[in-house]
Amino acid sequence: VIDLLVDEAPELCRSFLKLAKVYFYHNCIIDTVEKDFILTTGDPRQDGGTSIHGLYDRSKRWLPDEIDEKRKHVKRGLVGSANTKTNQNGSKFY
Repeated sequence: VIDLLVDEAPELCRSFLKLAKVYFYHNCIIDTVEKDFILTTGDPRQDGGTSIHGLYDRSKRWLPDEIDEKRKHVKRGLVGSANTKTNQNGSKFY
């Protein structure tokens, strides 16, 4: 079970739900583990991930950042979009 903050990150949440609906996340490996800190997953093709739009048009692979400066990850069990560059959010999460 996961609670999504749809009002705070509508595009990322919509993409996550649609990717889940088309079984994109099935058989995903955990690709990064840092003991007592973080793990990342959500990239079954190991190509950096993609938004739901990127499955059909690679030029629309990334979603913009939806950052709320008030939102902090201060307790265990919270998830967020994992990216390597600004405005490059796809299917990966931590």
